[in-house]
Amino acid sequence: MGIRFRKNVRKYMDNGVIKEKYFAKILSEGTVPQHRVTKLAENDSTMASFELDMAISIITLQLKRWLALGFTVDLGELGRFKPGITATPCDNPDDVNVKSISKIYINYKPGKELLQHVQQTKLIPDRHYDEYGQRLNYTHTKNPTIDKAYEEELLKWQEKQRQKLAAKEKE
Repeated sequence: MGIRFRKNVRKYMDNGVIKEKYFAKILSEGTVPQHRVTKLAENDSTMASFELDMAISIITLQLKRWLALGFTVDLGELGRFKPGITATPCDNPDDVNVKSISKIYINYKPGKELLQHVQQTKLIPDRHYDEYGQRLNYTHTKNPTIDKAYEEELLKWQEKQRQKLAAKEKE
């Protein structure tokens, strides 16, 4: 399969005239929780899932410590984590202080191999959304037969994925 996306519309004002721009938006397939990732990773590793969970906890603890001290943490293929701030610009250098900082956040830059893998992923337009980003009713689409076949194909693929995951979890 690949990453599904849909068309979205954004309205904006241009010289008093409302105009529209269209852009692509990724459709989320959901969230994979840590316990599921570690359970499946157990099959690709000599470590048990609880050991993988512990490794993630220990790395997270180290990330917290180093980031809180202002360091950039490089985790190789996983990527780099770096603390960042959002601050209000000041006219006078003496006004730049803790009060001018509104937010502290973490910058994340994926590792080269991880980024390349995601960038090479196939993108698939989702046929179930109109140009306004609204989900289509199958009776109102231009070709309901194609949409129904697509939906059936998608459901079969999702069921196969569930069966594979269930089989791996039983092992």
